Amino acid sequence: FVRKYNSNGWPRWTKTINGGGNSEDRAWGIVVDEEDNLYVGGFVTDEFNGTDCYIAKIGNFGYLLWSRTYNGPGNSTDKAWGIVIDEEDNSVYVTGETSDANRNTNYVTMKYDTYGNSGWISEYNGSGNGTDIASAIGIIVNPDNSKSVVVTGKSWGTTETFDYATVRYDISDGSLTQVNTYSMNGLSNDVASDIAITPDNNVLITGYSQLIIEAPVEQSYVSTMMISWNSAGSLTSGNILPEKFELFQNYPNPFNPETKIKFTIPEASVVQLKLYDILGRQVDILIDQYLMKGTHDITYSNLNLSSGTYFYELRSGKYRDIKKMTLIK
Repeated sequence: FVRKYNSNGWPRWTKTINGGGNSEDRAWGIVVDEEDNLYVGGFVTDEFNGTDCYIAKIGNFGYLLWSRTYNGPGNSTDKAWGIVIDEEDNSVYVTGETSDANRNTNYVTMKYDTYGNSGWISEYNGSGNGTDIASAIGIIVNPDNSKSVVVTGKSWGTTETFDYATVRYDISDGSLTQVNTYSMNGLSNDVASDIAITPDNNVLITGYSQLIIEAPVEQSYVSTMMISWNSAGSLTSGNILPEKFELFQNYPNPFNPETKIKFTIPEASVVQLKLYDILGRQVDILIDQYLMKGTHDITYSNLNLSSGTYFYELRSGKYRDIKKMTLIK
């Protein structure tokens, strides 16, 4: 249910919603637009399809203006755990989990306009092809004044543990543009639970890391990190199937404000493309995700970088290559 109180703490109205299964129904997030309309995200239990993601818009006086449910291709468990609103046009974005046709659990992120029309739906299946559950969502403004939707949660990795996985989508069409993963030591379950966006559009992630060891007491740690995604990246993939790993020289080089980096991978694998300064300090993560074999290009720019020499490193399995590039402002 949803209840609104006045400034004196007295309830003004209560709205109760019962899903079709007459069973477990939960609201898990709420946001308000400039006209005091409420947007609620969560899940309802369907009589035939398990749980469905649920999104509703409720007017200032408690009237249900519209509601939407989402039942994924697995026809099983679908739940929304995070919700955010774009104050510019009152579009609402929700994220959570969905079951695919193979009953695998993936991130699911959806856009609805202020009238309840569906904009796009995107899924993310992590590098370990296991359970991936998104828990929180935010919106950042990119250096070119476009916007991105940023989602975080827990994702099953190749080391058979959960990692923080923070995914960046193009706000216009839901296409995936970047992924950042984090593990405390590779032997821990790392679960991201919440997200915050700073005024200068850095992404703050918090959650916990739990060691996977036999001990009398389970050891867990609060893990908070910041991702500087003031960089703009656009990844495209081609159909040409290469026979070897290869990292090409960026073009143009020197560059300002953007450059293109091309690489080939002969097999589907987890790929990392990272940027380091002249002292070897990591300054940006361009790619950290599972890619299909083929030729890939990423267009990269970062307005926060100062002029100088940088190194970009490609890693995939045992393959590693580094090349130098120069930024001139």
